[in-house]
Amino acid sequence: MIIPAVAIVPGRCGGHRAGVLRWIGIRALALMTSSSACAARVIYTPPPEPAPVERAAEDTRQVVDDASWAERVLPAVVLILNRRTDGTTHYGAGILLDDSGGILTSTHVVAGAESLGAMLYDATRVSYTALDGGLTRYLEENRAAVLEARIERSDPELDLTVVRIPADTSRYPKLDFRADPPHPGERVMALGHPGESVWSVTSGIVSSLHQGAIQHDAAIHDGNSGGPLIDARGRIIGINTAKLMNGAERVEFARPIAMAKHLLEKPATRQGGSCPTRGLGGYSPGGASLRGASSPGK
Repeated sequence: MIIPAVAIVPGRCGGHRAGVLRWIGIRALALMTSSSACAARVIYTPPPEPAPVERAAEDTRQVVDDASWAERVLPAVVLILNRRTDGTTHYGAGILLDDSGGILTSTHVVAGAESLGAMLYDATRVSYTALDGGLTRYLEENRAAVLEARIERSDPELDLTVVRIPADTSRYPKLDFRADPPHPGERVMALGHPGESVWSVTSGIVSSLHQGAIQHDAAIHDGNSGGPLIDARGRIIGINTAKLMNGAERVEFARPIAMAKHLLEKPATRQGGSCPTRGLGGYSPGGASLRGASSPGK
């Protein structure tokens, strides 16, 4: 007796992968006794039970953390608003540093501002994609929640800046800074406001480590600059600042969080110097340009 089962074997059809069916049989043995008075019997010996697989302790902790990490980390992200003299409003992200309104962001997010504003997280607000009014509609409905912000200190060369808002931020979470560098292949998440979708999350892996930059493939877009790149345990490993353009997909860059240490320890005095307005700027070999992940609002 043949008991059929179906297996899917990859194939191709018109540019898409199609399923090719192949039959796989499990053969049972039919044994007849020597006596004609006896009926045929079917004897089937099932395969042995597979050995149980134990999950490693590290994996278990990561799964537990993943179940609630979004609730913990998103309230630590800030929406930064840069109102310029030409009447446009540019926006980006920031991360809360302390209980008195300190925020770390990218320099190009706040560069060239006539005035700066910031908005703290509130899960009760209704948000909109660009299809339904996006950031413009969101700001119109929540004008009272925009707080004035001022630059405290900045390092234009590293594209990192500390700003402050006059607010008690003690009820918002403060994420830990990870001390050791990440590893290629490690899972990471990028937090920010991509494409006017406020307080959003994308995920990916660390692609490579470079001098002064973490390359990863967690998709970032206009509005992600200044937002944190975090590991699976919710610790900050970098500040998203730029992406590779000219057709390259998901080649994103973050400044390692260790590079911000001197800004967090210095007195609150603003450093001079010009500020880049489009992320890391410049060009890489081959003519592919780097663009900062902040953008004017519509």
